[in-house]
Amino acid sequence: MRSLRETVELILMSLLALMNLQDNVTIAIESGSSQIHNYNDRPWLSGTPTTLPLLSKTPVSHDTDIYNFGLRPAEDEDNQTNELTLGIDVCSCLLVSSPQNRTLVRPYTPVSSRHQRGSFSLLVKKYPDGAMGREFLNLKSGDSMVFWQIPFNKKIQYPFQHPKTILMLAAGTGITPMYQALNRMFGVEEDEYDNKSDEDTENEDILKNTTTRVILLYASRSKKDIYLKKEMENMKKRYPNRLEIVYMLSDDNDKKSSNNGDGDGDENDGKVSCLVAKSPSSITVKGQIDKTMIEEALVSNDIHVDDNEMKKDSIQAWVCGPPSFYTDICGPRDDPQNVLGMLKELGFTPNQVIKF
Repeated sequence: MRSLRETVELILMSLLALMNLQDNVTIAIESGSSQIHNYNDRPWLSGTPTTLPLLSKTPVSHDTDIYNFGLRPAEDEDNQTNELTLGIDVCSCLLVSSPQNRTLVRPYTPVSSRHQRGSFSLLVKKYPDGAMGREFLNLKSGDSMVFWQIPFNKKIQYPFQHPKTILMLAAGTGITPMYQALNRMFGVEEDEYDNKSDEDTENEDILKNTTTRVILLYASRSKKDIYLKKEMENMKKRYPNRLEIVYMLSDDNDKKSSNNGDGDGDENDGKVSCLVAKSPSSITVKGQIDKTMIEEALVSNDIHVDDNEMKKDSIQAWVCGPPSFYTDICGPRDDPQNVLGMLKELGFTPNQVIKF
């Protein structure tokens, strides 16, 4: 039996076929309404490498910058104002290459809102010794990079199958796909969009996710390495009952922990039992993400690894970070059909684990 989404897509595509438009559009069902993406306007969605200009570069930490790219080629002088949105699905990333070296390709997840018009933003860490790192460091306003998307770049899609809980495990810039999903669920612009929408559908609960709770364990070296913290803190304040955030700091210089994210509290033994109280603030803990830490985070949210909750699809685990992080947490990123490491020991199955 087809799902509601599949049925609506089939009907819409049939209508478009009658209008001879099917070669130029794709349908995405979001929040009870249809978005028609014109591949002529957004060639990157159909896998066509597209050169887009850098509009600005803004430092956001000691080792990361936000790069804001325009959605019209620099030579497209007829489009002074651009109402386009990027159009990619949540969650998904873009492939990025240099116009001078098309063999150099890396995936990046946009951190801008899906409603942002005329441009999109990437969080990029400075890697002076890396090939792509040098490409980004040398970019000036008006310079361009090449962007496109392939099916593999699309991961689990909003509303994420409506699990009861999503456990997000991220390290470093691996926070970007998590942030993309958090922004979709808890972002200010999403609330504004929903409030302005006059769409009234009896299937709203199917098309939207208003119930899933998220537990984010985010591993960083120190407080200054917590990327997008301000934005996530704002989400936490607005959705204290649906979003738990634990910052894990491995640097020995950050010895203190706190329930307000500022590191001003007493020394902590590395436990996250304070999550039991479901504090309205985030929590900062010294240490690294390990099996015990994950289990404590789950138990504090009334999820026990030996009960039926872990044997159902009521919980998902999302993982993103460097290769060693995947190895320890869930097994290699390029082997999505198998779960190893800590998550296997905790009883997670492949259909519950998303490797970004």
